[in-house]
Amino acid sequence: MTVNRQPWEQVAGQYRFVEEIAALSPKVLGAGNRERFDWWLNTFRCARGMAQAGCLRGALDRVMEQLDYS
Repeated sequence: MTVNRQPWEQVAGQYRFVEEIAALSPKVLGAGNRERFDWWLNTFRCARGMAQAGCLRGALDRVMEQLDYS
């Protein structure tokens, strides 16, 4: 996971294509094609989830920097 200090709201647009691909699902015919399609769709969903987790980690880092331990 890559830590990203940008808010997820600024990054989410880069992953809008994932739902656009998911909307194509009914058009995929054949068992082999379905398997490949689902593999790519799940790979992109995982990448989006990792990017979101990276943004959350960046947000956590920003909060932790503001804590005063003195």
